[in-house]
Amino acid sequence: NNKHHHDWGMKGMPVTKRTSPPSDYARNLPNPRLISNQCLDDGDEFAFPAPNEMGASDMLVIWGQFLDHDMVLTESDSRENMNIAIPRGDPVFDPHHRGNEIMPFSRSAHTNIGGKSTAINSITSYIDGSQVYGSDSSRASALRSFQDGRLRVSSGDHLPKNILGLPNAPHSSLTDFSLAGDIRANENVALQAMHTIWVREHNRIAGSLAMINPHWGDESIYQAARMIVGAEIQAITYNEFLDNLLGINGLPEYKGYNKTCNAAINDEFATAAFRLGHTLVSKCVAHLGKDMKVTNDNCIPLVDAFFSSEKLEKIGIDHIMRGLAGQMCQGMDHRIVHPLRNMLFKDHGFRGLDLAAINIQRGRDHSLGTYNHVRESFGLKARNTFREITPDPMLARDLEVAYGNVDNVDPWVGMICEPTVYGAMVGETIHAIIIDQFVSLRDCDR
Repeated sequence: NNKHHHDWGMKGMPVTKRTSPPSDYARNLPNPRLISNQCLDDGDEFAFPAPNEMGASDMLVIWGQFLDHDMVLTESDSRENMNIAIPRGDPVFDPHHRGNEIMPFSRSAHTNIGGKSTAINSITSYIDGSQVYGSDSSRASALRSFQDGRLRVSSGDHLPKNILGLPNAPHSSLTDFSLAGDIRANENVALQAMHTIWVREHNRIAGSLAMINPHWGDESIYQAARMIVGAEIQAITYNEFLDNLLGINGLPEYKGYNKTCNAAINDEFATAAFRLGHTLVSKCVAHLGKDMKVTNDNCIPLVDAFFSSEKLEKIGIDHIMRGLAGQMCQGMDHRIVHPLRNMLFKDHGFRGLDLAAINIQRGRDHSLGTYNHVRESFGLKARNTFREITPDPMLARDLEVAYGNVDNVDPWVGMICEPTVYGAMVGETIHAIIIDQFVSLRDCDR
């Protein structure tokens, strides 16, 4: 992309990082699952938390996940583990008080830069549709039909199956799962529906281009359709998604391409700030008919929506997409819904995981600085008390019980506990980091 620095934004390059804690920092911090239980529980398993005050739908959440998978993938290194110890008597993971239970956690693949461990981004950082088209030649080829510039599809115009056994979540050997540009496309039915929509959009554009330009070959049609799809993804992101997320005081005006800036993904963004979506997730995935009415009968429990291609094919893309548009997402706060905090990927190689605990541990794995370090690195003032993090006295008390000292707070935890910026869906720290990253991705993209 950058003519003078070909490695900027390339796949396989290290993420950038603004903060780094002392070497023994993570050893002195409270257990991630304890913090999750103490501070991030949404209460009643069957209660529905309050929706967001901005009127945003679940579509915003899934777009954020789809977009994230275009920008960053830090793959795991199964040779290095940082398993999370389960507190004795944990009501979900240690009900029999054995005291020896763990939650499996593999470290991210990393390299050493200046004596510090730095995670590797396995995909391109640019918003270029890599989650649709792939970030390596073998995946890109497997996704193409090589006829009239079109992408491969399976019956019913769904994503193709992973018949070649390419790297894929939950496992490459599961050839009945779908293949997309990103390995995470099967994670939930809503995300898979979004992937399918964009494959169909590519093929729609390819069909139109072939009619307008009958002399074009497969490669010309494919590349032109891909360029248009990439532009559409950028337009939705900058004209709609970020406007809703950041409000009126969002990105500064675009002043043109800056060839001196690096579009690499910032680790504080990827490992903390942009995980904001985990607080917005609803407890079920709605699938709606044309009447757009949400009931218990047309909402898939989230725990049943993980890696469920068969549900998508049975229910249909249209119903899922209507559901995303018709159901409001949850509010931006510290409450993580029960399925994400206790049942993530249950029955798909795990007995259930805690996404909140994993987020905390991932920040420590990547050696991010503390919440206050991160704030200061983005030009914000450090917080001196827990009540300065949140005006909620009960949450401030829970944070103090969990951490003891405000300077110990993990960055992701502190960020999601902040009150939202006026007119925006996110707090001050996330707001600043997202602006910084998306200005970079915009201005550094030729």
